[in-house]
Amino acid sequence: MSLLLLSAALLAPPCPAADGGGTVLAVRISRPLARPAGPFAVRGEQVLAEQSGVLLTGRDGEPVLLTTFRAAAFAPTVRETADAERATGDVRAAAFLPDGRKTPVAVLAADAHSGLATLAAIEPGAFSDLPAARLAEGSGPEPGDSVCVRYRHWGEAAVEAPASAATPRTVVAFERSYPAAAAGGGRDWAGDDPGPGVLHAFGTLAELDPLPPPGCSGGGVFAADGALVGLLVEPAAGDALPPRMLPLTGGFRRVAEALLAGEPVDYGLLGVEPSSVTADAATAVLGENAPAGAASLEDVRGNSPAERAGLRRGEWVVGFTGADGAAAPVRSAADLIRLVALAPPGTTATLEVLEPRSGARRTVPVDLVAAATGRAAGGWPAVAAEPRGLSVRGVRVDWPTAAALVPPGEPLPTGVLVVAVENAAGAGNSPGRRVVRVGDRIAAVAGEPVFSPEQFAARVAETPGPVPVRLSDGTAATLP
Repeated sequence: MSLLLLSAALLAPPCPAADGGGTVLAVRISRPLARPAGPFAVRGEQVLAEQSGVLLTGRDGEPVLLTTFRAAAFAPTVRETADAERATGDVRAAAFLPDGRKTPVAVLAADAHSGLATLAAIEPGAFSDLPAARLAEGSGPEPGDSVCVRYRHWGEAAVEAPASAATPRTVVAFERSYPAAAAGGGRDWAGDDPGPGVLHAFGTLAELDPLPPPGCSGGGVFAADGALVGLLVEPAAGDALPPRMLPLTGGFRRVAEALLAGEPVDYGLLGVEPSSVTADAATAVLGENAPAGAASLEDVRGNSPAERAGLRRGEWVVGFTGADGAAAPVRSAADLIRLVALAPPGTTATLEVLEPRSGARRTVPVDLVAAATGRAAGGWPAVAAEPRGLSVRGVRVDWPTAAALVPPGEPLPTGVLVVAVENAAGAGNSPGRRVVRVGDRIAAVAGEPVFSPEQFAARVAETPGPVPVRLSDGTAATLP
């Protein structure tokens, strides 16, 4: 530890009391063994995951456990637990209460890209008497700041490790990440591959000092005032790497809030193929005026937000400002990918762009679209009760870019995708037109192109009576 970090640790305020940051529970995902085992032929269980979770307030004030995606990769969903025909050997998930009792839980929502998931109690009121943590406001801890770690130690009673709640730790840096952290296999996964776009590969994790011990994945990281600032994640069991902190502040707060509400998470998409420009490479091109790294645009997709904003191949992105006005440097392709992904689709981001041949700089506003996630990206599906998107006049539409990954080099789809249609039967057809159907992509409304669900809703609201639309293949149609 450096002298600066050592001084910060020595001057750090003591950690809050064990209940000052809310409740941290132990979670176990297991399934009964297919046949009795051991010398006494006892029918036991196969433990698939053991970790911690932090209790937070979810939708309608109901307490919800926030934990890592590893638990969700194995555990049943809320919808599955409602199935009366589930086999007795199916996977079960349980949370251990502070008094030693356990209560069944199920996946409320899961997001492989952030490595987070939420679990809800099956029995009503199981968590009602337990204090819930609160998410921290603001940008969160910086390197050198002091934090406190709390997790559950797996023993007979799955109790909280007393030393963990009393030892302040220092945030070292956010540069180090696991390539596939917190995936841990599970249903519909190949090995430890967490699927495309997992944010752990792009500098989102922070190292803590002293290092948390192995086996505390899902534990909470708290500020001195008791607010939850992060969650501990670690790679698959057996990897000799220490747990690290995934922040729940900044862009990740939006992710956590969506999962606590049981909703899938949206991520931004720019439509470029970036590569990293190191500080040495930048200096070789621009000399003393070079940035300390950049993201070079190796390709700009057709029909993408980047193309519509006027970005060009070969340009360097050196800065990113989100819709909230927070500016951040872009010193690598990982920086650009992380910042774009954590920005909500539909918002306008401002990029600081540099022309490497001349050194000229310009700012470029870009309207981000939605990236494919969950099942659409070939991974574990986010848990949702109904189709996503906006519902307008009985038609629900979503971003077409959220429907599936587009192969590299191919143009992105434009318009909006119809994902649900209500009361289509009997809707009035105009001559030469048909009613829109699920799977249609609407490119224009009343002759005006649309590029987002919000634009679609606005155009429809401005059009009285039957609404004529043009589909992506040129077909004329009418909203039902």
